[in-house]
Formats: sequence, structure tokens, C-alpha cells
Amino acid sequence: MPKTPAQIAEALIGLLGAHAVIADAAKMAPFLNEPRKRFHTPAVAVAMPGSVTEVQALVRWANEEGVGLIPQGGNTGLVGAQVPMRGDEVIVSLGRLDKVREINAAAGYMTVEAGMILQDAHRVAEEAGAMFPLWLASQGSARIGGVLSSNAGGVQVLAFGNARELTLGVEAVLADGRLYRGLNSLKKDNTGYDLKDLLIGAEGTLGIITAATV
Repeated sequence: MPKTPAQIAEALIGLLGAHAVIADAAKMAPFLNEPRKRFHTPAVAVAMPGSVTEVQALVRWANEEGVGLIPQGGNTGLVGAQVPMRGDEVIVSLGRLDKVREINAAAGYMTVEAGMILQDAHRVAEEAGAMFPLWLASQGSARIGGVLSSNAGGVQVLAFGNARELTLGVEAVLADGRLYRGLNSLKKDNTGYDLKDLLIGAEGTLGIITAATV
């Protein structure tokens, strides 16, 4: 039997804490109003996990209970992939996962979490004497997870390529809650299947990206 919105909100609070769940319609508005104002479907709640472990717990619960999840970064996408379609989904906002895990300017890479704002990633790279060559009009609010999930290109795409070409590895939570640990920093890695390239551009349909090496 499908859970009611109240039951879903209660379960989310049990998983993440009251501070990480929004169930009030007015407070959810910023997560629902996408840039072109073409989609107007409500959500049951907004969940804001603060760690990869919490993302795993959330996805595992949703899989067991049959609750749809909509991963969301900065809510800057123009095709509606980051907002609900049916009205019975939970938005998963990755904004609290915004840490720099590692930066190695000499080797030309950094590992950042999915909730980091693109402009902050630029700043981190520049402070280390490097550059992350992906610039967007929405870089002040777009987040790394959304940039990768949409395989964004930006204004220098002809010179440097899409997000897929700028990414060495990803970490993602799969549909059953398992963690794909693919944060490879090798520039040349020809072993096995390239799951990274499947996850990038998949708009969250194959897993929720939680971190990336770029």
C-alpha cells in the first residue's frame, strides 16, 4: 500500500533528522520552480542528506518502499529533469555535500563533492594554481553533481569538451543503495567498463552522483 505524504515525511525525518527534511509546500517552492517555469508538479518532500552514508540510507529506503527520488543540484537545468513529474516523488537536494576531498594541482585533478557550486570549484582550482575549464551562465548556482548529470558543456565546450571529457572519475549511489567507488585520478585508464561515462549525462536515472574527480 502506498505511503501517505505524512508517512513519507516521518520516515525521512527518521532517516535524516528534522533539519534535513522540508515538507511544507511554501518552503519547497525554491526546489520546484525551475528556470523556465514550464513544470509545476509538487513534491512530497525535499530531503537534504549531509553525507554519502545518508544518501545510501535514503536510496535504500526509497527502493524498499517504492518511493520515487528526484536528485537535484542547483536547480538550474532547463529540461525539467531536476523537478517532479508525477507529484509523488521526493526531491533529493545534494547541496549539503559540498566539500573538497582532495586537490592535486601538480597532477591536474581535484576531487569534490556533488553539492559544490561550480563557481566555488573554479575558486578552489585557481587558489591551487590550476583551472577547471567549464564555465556556465549559471555557474554561481549550478552544482557539480548537476553539471555532470546533464553532461553540461558551457561556453568553452569547443576548446575543452563537455563535462564527460573533463571528468576522471565519479562516486555514485546506485538504485539499491550500493556505492560505486569510481573516483579514479588516472588520465589513462583502459580497464573494464567505463561506468563513469554512463553515469555522466544520465540525469540521475542510473544513480545519484555524490562526488567526482575532475
